[in-house]
Amino acid sequence: MPLPDITLMLCRAPDGCEEERQWLASVQPGLIVVADEVRSLDTFVMTDGASSFAEAVQSADYAVADRKWRSAIGHLDRAAAALGAWPGTVENHLLVRMYLLRGVALRNLGRDGAEVALRQAAASAWKSEPDPRGIEAADQLALDTERRKLLGGGGGTLLVEGNATLWVDGIPVERRSLELPAGLHRVTAVEPGRLRTFVASVPVLPGRSVTIRPEWGPTDDTAWLLSELARGVEELDADPLALLALSDWCVRHEAPALTLVEVVPALAIDLPPSFAVSAPDPGRPDASAGAPISQEAGIPATFEAATAEAAEAAGEPGRPLNTYRLRSAYFDPVTRRLSAEPAPIVMADTVDNRRFRLSARLGWRHQLEREHATIDARAHYRLHLGSYVVGELGVVVADSDYNLYADWTGTTLLHAALGYRWQGEKTLSPFIGAALEVQAPLWVGAYTEMGLGLRFDRDWVGEIAVNQHPGFAGGELEFAYGLSLSLGRRW
Repeated sequence: MPLPDITLMLCRAPDGCEEERQWLASVQPGLIVVADEVRSLDTFVMTDGASSFAEAVQSADYAVADRKWRSAIGHLDRAAAALGAWPGTVENHLLVRMYLLRGVALRNLGRDGAEVALRQAAASAWKSEPDPRGIEAADQLALDTERRKLLGGGGGTLLVEGNATLWVDGIPVERRSLELPAGLHRVTAVEPGRLRTFVASVPVLPGRSVTIRPEWGPTDDTAWLLSELARGVEELDADPLALLALSDWCVRHEAPALTLVEVVPALAIDLPPSFAVSAPDPGRPDASAGAPISQEAGIPATFEAATAEAAEAAGEPGRPLNTYRLRSAYFDPVTRRLSAEPAPIVMADTVDNRRFRLSARLGWRHQLEREHATIDARAHYRLHLGSYVVGELGVVVADSDYNLYADWTGTTLLHAALGYRWQGEKTLSPFIGAALEVQAPLWVGAYTEMGLGLRFDRDWVGEIAVNQHPGFAGGELEFAYGLSLSLGRRW
C-alpha cells in the first residue's frame, strides 16, 4: 500500500543524526526516513530484486512439485532477470535452488542445458550440498552424476583485490583467495561510503586462477548522492542521476510526493533591547530619587536605583542556545522536479459520465434515380461504453417531384429512424451503426452506416459517414446510398 506523507531527511554526519531526527519529529510530524551513508546502501538502486528473486524461485519450486515444467521455466526466467538487475547479495540456498530447478525442468522437458544447470547448482553449493527435497529419484541421480563430473574436473582459484567485505554465491568470506569448483560464481562486495553493493559473475575455470577487483563509479558514492540532494534542497537543482534515483525510490515505495529536508545546526542568542537613559538634571530636587527602600536581597536603595539596576540586568546578553533550523524542498517523482512549495494537487475528471448527444446532420442521398438533400436532428443516448441508441427526425428533399399519390406530387419526404451504434471513445475514433427508417409516405426500410468521429473538445463532436439504404418503395425492393456530415454537442 502507498506510504503516507514522507519526509526524507538527509544526514551527512557520521552519528546517524539521531538528535536532528528527534528535533524534526517535534516540528514536522509524519513518516521520517533518514538517508545517511549506512542506511543508503542498496536503498536507491533502480530495482529491489531480492524479494522478487526469492518469490520467483519459490513459485518455480511449486511448479516443479506439480510437474508443470514449462511454468517452472517461466518462473526461473523471471528469477534470473531479477537476479541480474539486483546488485545486492542473495541467500546461497536460493541461488543453488534456482539452478537445480532449472536443470530438473529442462531434463523432464528433454531440452538441452539440463547438465549445465545441474552442474552449476553443484558449483554454487561449494560450502554445502544442494537440497534434494521435492526432487525425484531420477533427477537426484542426474544431479549426483554432474557433481561427480565437477569434482573429477577439478577447481580453480578466485582472487579478490581490495578491502571490501565479500560474499561469494551469497556466502560471506574473509579470505581474499578461494579454491572453488569450476563454474560461474556470484561475487558481491560492500565498501563503506558506497551507495550500492558491487556484483559480478566471475568464471572460475579448472586449474586456473581469476582475479577481480571490486570497483565503483563516481555516482555510486553515498557522499555524492547526499551532497547532490542537499544541493537540491538549497538550490532546487541537482544532478539528473540523483533525481532519477530518488524518483525510482518514490515509485517503488508508492510515494506520490516527497519532502526533502536537511536539519542544520543553528545558534540562537537572545538579544536584549537597546535603550539609552539620559543623565539626571543637575537642577533636579534630591527627593526625585525617592526615599531609601529595602530590596529583596536586603540592600537599601532608592526606587530609582532599583529600577535602573533591574533594567541593566534585563539588558545583559543571554546565553547562546544550540538548536536547529530546517531547510526543505518538495520533490515530484513524476516530473523529477524540486520546488520550494508543495505542488498543487490537480484533480482531473477522467471518467466521462455524459450520456446524451444532440447533433445536426446534413447529407446527400441517391435514391430512385434522384438526388436528395437530407437534413436531420439526431439524438444519441449512451447505454454503456461505446454503445449507443440513435434516433433521427428530419426531411429529405428530392431534385424532382415524386408522384406520391394520384392527386399528390412533391419533392419533400418526412424522415424518421431508430437504431444502434458502436463508437470508440478516443478523440478520433471509427463508428458503425444500423437503423430502421421511414420516409413518409414513400419509403420503408433500413440503413447501415460507417464513418469517423472527431472530438474537438470535451463537448463538441464532428462526424463524416457513408450510408447504404435497402428499403421498399411502392412494394418493390430498392437500394440507396449516400454521405453525411454532422456536428453535435454532448451533455
